[in-house]
Amino acid sequence: MKKINSLRLFRMVALAPLALTAFVLTAPLAQAAEQVSPVAASHSAFIYRSAWDCGNKAVMVGVMANEGHNIHRLGAICREIRANGNLGKRINRPVKGDTRYAIKNFVCPKGNVIAGVDMYSGLHLKGISIYCKKWYAAKRFVTGDYTTNILVGSLTNDIVAFRCSGPQYMVKAFRTGAKEKIVSRITAFANFRTVCDVHNK
Repeated sequence: MKKINSLRLFRMVALAPLALTAFVLTAPLAQAAEQVSPVAASHSAFIYRSAWDCGNKAVMVGVMANEGHNIHRLGAICREIRANGNLGKRINRPVKGDTRYAIKNFVCPKGNVIAGVDMYSGLHLKGISIYCKKWYAAKRFVTGDYTTNILVGSLTNDIVAFRCSGPQYMVKAFRTGAKEKIVSRITAFANFRTVCDVHNK
């Protein structure tokens, strides 16, 4: 009996490293966490929730917004990421806001994506500056220095500067609160956040 128990113990000790290796190889990898900016234009009255999200297989390259001193209309411009890593077709996330204001496209140069945003505020969101970086298709991440800074709206001294941390991160979404003065007409945005995330996690 002692010999049998000793043999079993030997087998358990010998096989333990193999079992641990198998667990490590088969255990799911932890997903990268999204990066969320501090709140810009914080205001408790702005409780209506809204968002523009490019999703896992696309990246933000620009915005649609009105010109002027305040942002009253806003939408996101995304591009799909193809299987080979190249940027593909344009995908518009719906423009929301006061329809009395005409919109204009504010877009990174071709082959660039948004990798940082400055958010300017007063009582509500006054403006944003989008910072673009080159898209490295082979690796599915951004590379190099910022190539372009595009201002949308107006500047203020109240600024939240946010940059995606790490080359695998790029801007994927905006989240905001909004205020409705007239039914179905959003007149201003507040509690604004920028979200960076990795591709296709």
